[in-house]
Amino acid sequence: MTKPYLPYARVSSDEQKEAETIKTQIAEVERHASISSLPLASEWVMDDGVSGVIPFHERPGGARALELLRTGQYAGLACLNHKRIGRDAFVIHLAVRQIEQELGLDIQAVREPVPSQLTPGARALMRAMYAGVAQYDREELLAAMRAGKVRAAKEGRWSGGKISYGMRLEAVRAAGRVKPVKRLVPDEETAPTIREIFTLYAGGASQEKIAADLNARGVPHPTGDLWKQSTLSYILRNPAYKGEGMWRRRFETKNGKGTKSKYNSPPERVIRYEDYQVPAIVSKEVWERCEQLREENMRLASRNARRFYLLRGLVRCGLCDRSMTGVSYGHKSNGNRYTYYRCTSRADARVENCALRDVRADDLERLVWSGVEEFATAPGRVLSKLQAAMSARAAGSKTAPDTDKLRAAKERERERVITWARQGRITEEELDAQLMQLRAELAALEGDRARAESERARANSVREQLRDAEKFLDELSRRVHDLKPEEMAAIVRRAVPRVVVKPRADGRKVVAATYRFSRPIILGTAPLRESP
Repeated sequence: MTKPYLPYARVSSDEQKEAETIKTQIAEVERHASISSLPLASEWVMDDGVSGVIPFHERPGGARALELLRTGQYAGLACLNHKRIGRDAFVIHLAVRQIEQELGLDIQAVREPVPSQLTPGARALMRAMYAGVAQYDREELLAAMRAGKVRAAKEGRWSGGKISYGMRLEAVRAAGRVKPVKRLVPDEETAPTIREIFTLYAGGASQEKIAADLNARGVPHPTGDLWKQSTLSYILRNPAYKGEGMWRRRFETKNGKGTKSKYNSPPERVIRYEDYQVPAIVSKEVWERCEQLREENMRLASRNARRFYLLRGLVRCGLCDRSMTGVSYGHKSNGNRYTYYRCTSRADARVENCALRDVRADDLERLVWSGVEEFATAPGRVLSKLQAAMSARAAGSKTAPDTDKLRAAKERERERVITWARQGRITEEELDAQLMQLRAELAALEGDRARAESERARANSVREQLRDAEKFLDELSRRVHDLKPEEMAAIVRRAVPRVVVKPRADGRKVVAATYRFSRPIILGTAPLRESP
């Protein structure tokens, strides 16, 4: 009695999108079997939604097929083509080895037959050809799908991924497309929560405080969990809320333990919407203000520091221009603990150590704060300098020319020159020269106007700075000797944008601070104590 072939069918989720279903495979294999008198078993073994790059013996249906073939009741395996066995050349060759060489059975691919009359070498060559075609088709299919997703993303169409909280998908009509496309739009129910988060954070509330307030009021979380700082941080970093749609902004990885981690994608991987502007939930100004505050808070966060560092995030190394962070050491001989500011090049194995020694935190903070106290106790000198600078700006600024009148006059000159050329009073060469000179004069006028407006803007900036300095120094002078460390740090961040420490040849360190109300000042060259 002739042994039947065990029928096998497989389809992946990607192939299902291309209308390659299990039913179509079954119908074609059974039709071929009836025409060619190929005996088929009644029981079908199937892998539905299983990728073809998974080895045959690791699939549920593939493992079941091998188990049945080992019973000796079947002549071999029957399928539609070699793509059903696998979509990777190695996977196909491995399955052929397991079925044909190890079990001594046959594989019948009805669309891609391998005649049994051929020599073993010829059969192997045909299998290799079919396996290569299967892998090539898969790579081409994936490339086309990726290109389609990139194209859809640039057009602003939804290309998959997680929908941001506060947004929803809506089917909208797009120019040049018959069917509606899915695009992101603000969600009327959750968008107000996004606006509230940005407004509170821009107003100075911490992420922890905002999370606690949302939990206290029972505001629904995106996943039904409690609001946390990490959730708010993700929301505050999402540019979709200011109207900048993008795809593949983040990617997810798993470690050996199965723990998922998310990271920002490299710029070349991110696809920005080009043909569609996502409706903004918050204004660009509010979003960027929150981004500035978030970066500043991260830079100045105390984290697990044992000591409050007054100059956290402000000190730079004068040798390599890297930041200097606070560190502390315990002295073994006396048990005391000493605190320093250290260049981060000494803690980063990826860069070369710049050799700047640690600087005692007390000495450095005392020097910088002394400059703040000097401004606070004698604000008149600072204000007089700012007033002098403002006067100099005003004296040096030019009155912006009346560009419209001058341009109109030049246009009249141009018309006269063209009229002379038509009347034959000047040659074409003279016409070209006159027109070129007129263009140069107009460009010079625009340059004068731009410079005058720039001078006026700088003068307004100095005037604003003067008003800000008056208010700031007046408040500081009243409380300069009665401030808490946190208040001192806030004042330093406002008054001292940058502190640079650089060694001299004699072993001393030069400390230069840039104060917001004056030029950079050399605070001291004393030999600041080194680390023990």
